[in-house]
Amino acid sequence: NIADEYIHRGKLGYWRDTHLRIQGAAVYMLQVIFAVGWMLRTDEMLVGRAYFPAQVKNTGTSVIQIAASGADTPQETIYQAYFYAIAQAKKTVYIETPYFIPDESILTALKTAALAGVDVRIIFPQKSDHATVHEASLSYLEELLHVGAKVYFYQKGFIHSKMLLVDKEMSSVGTANMDIRSFMLNSEINAFIYDNETVGRLYEVFKEDLKDCRQAKADDIHKKFLPQRLWRSLCRLFSPVL
Repeated sequence: NIADEYIHRGKLGYWRDTHLRIQGAAVYMLQVIFAVGWMLRTDEMLVGRAYFPAQVKNTGTSVIQIAASGADTPQETIYQAYFYAIAQAKKTVYIETPYFIPDESILTALKTAALAGVDVRIIFPQKSDHATVHEASLSYLEELLHVGAKVYFYQKGFIHSKMLLVDKEMSSVGTANMDIRSFMLNSEINAFIYDNETVGRLYEVFKEDLKDCRQAKADDIHKKFLPQRLWRSLCRLFSPVL
């Protein structure tokens, strides 16, 4: 995003995000996705060697898949990749997300992983830019706490990072939030990375972010009073369209 609030000048203060700089052949797919989006919105086709060189040098050894999804794509690619990765996890599932509104399949996959002994950890903002989405997210996080997952509230500012790390073998960084709108409706793009060096670096980034977090307990999230529980239930009911 491009605005003052994304360089620590907004009401939420420090804005923590994760970005990638990609060079080499993987950029070709980014270019294709951009060109298709441009054509759909302007009827102008970006073609020719100026946009697509005949040869692109590989500049490293990282293995990267570029995945895009949205209302105009035939498959929910990012959602499917997330579900498969979580369902296959043996040791770790680490997530950073500013919003957490999974559908039943993703929620069940995370619960099952936690119950099977997988180390499931989620870094989530203490304060949010969308109050109703935040309240709905807490209802799902409370469920995960009850099955052994760990939830950490980011204290330094607002965490807008969207990362998924699984078993130190795969990582995903991109625009997709861990929510239904990102998976099913919004135009999103993620890089799925498989080389050990980069995945290891992203695990270190996650560990550094933990230093700015407070681990949540079930009592921190549970609403004791009936009006609060009703409000949270209402937020959750409408969460798919928020």
